[in-house]
Amino acid sequence: FHICFGNRFGRARFKRCYADYFPGALEARADQFVLEYASREMGEIEKWKDWNDGRELGAGIIDVKSFHPESPEDVAERLRMVLKYADPDKVYVNPDCGFGWSPRNMAVGKLQAMVAGTQIVRQELS
Repeated sequence: FHICFGNRFGRARFKRCYADYFPGALEARADQFVLEYASREMGEIEKWKDWNDGRELGAGIIDVKSFHPESPEDVAERLRMVLKYADPDKVYVNPDCGFGWSPRNMAVGKLQAMVAGTQIVRQELS
């Protein structure tokens, strides 16, 4: 179940606050919540501990609305924040949303950083 705030021409279209959706969203028949965090400086990630009812979290840790190229270290830092509030076995690493408004070379670089940053944290956990 993906909840984002829109990405029209690289801009959010809605109020960027999950508190308006939760805990009501927990009534959804979904195995996973896919939420954007990176474009909001990881805002509200700490609330996952309250909203977490055992389902998976698809954590958006790549900002698709920004042209800033994340480094693997940026990604690892964001993922570590997520893991303070979510079980590693229930976390999936995602971009915030789709790359529809993003130049392809930028999107590829961001995805490469996402993979490399995730590998850093996986090594730390093993």
